[in-house]
Amino acid sequence: MSTTESPLVQGARYALLSELVLLIARTSDLEALLAKLGKRAKWVIDYDRCLIALLDEDGSTYHVRVLLETGRDVPALDQSRFSAEEGLLGQTIRVRHTQVHAAPTATESLEGGSALDTQLWHGNKRFVLTVPLEVNNEVIGALAFATARAEGYAREDTSIASAIATHLSLAIDRSRHTARLEAANVKLARLVTFPELNPAAIVEADRDGVIYYMN
Repeated sequence: MSTTESPLVQGARYALLSELVLLIARTSDLEALLAKLGKRAKWVIDYDRCLIALLDEDGSTYHVRVLLETGRDVPALDQSRFSAEEGLLGQTIRVRHTQVHAAPTATESLEGGSALDTQLWHGNKRFVLTVPLEVNNEVIGALAFATARAEGYAREDTSIASAIATHLSLAIDRSRHTARLEAANVKLARLVTFPELNPAAIVEADRDGVIYYMN
């Protein structure tokens, strides 16, 4: 693992982290945020590959997106959806802890494993840092950062990764709530206009004949 950073280097990293947190807070479009996050997070954590896993509604599967890939000729994932019981990301979602994983030995590699893990370790990666995404005490996914550096990840790296995950989780939750609200508004608008489009006459009046509504 890498040694403890100097105060100057650590201060610079946390200043960049603050800029990243502001980006997360100010970007309302989740797709736009994820498109930027892979490159911007590399300012504060040195990695060669970054993936995000988000749990599906049923909680039994998660889908994966590559946020950054620095290698060339890296094969694309054969699938994007995996069982929640599968892979390092699935394990992190289940245990709800930040973890640093060392590259498997040749013997361990021969024993098989998740196709997603094969993708994570591709290109002689030495370490993978995985961080759960949580909001309101609920796990919604996980982040993975893979590196070929021999020194791997230090305590400062795990702290920064956890901070990124915390703010990203809030952004994802905010985006999902916004999407649900917009869908509800569309449904409400349809219900409101439905009587206007009905060719049959609809009249609402009280017993005294006062009309309150007429299409």
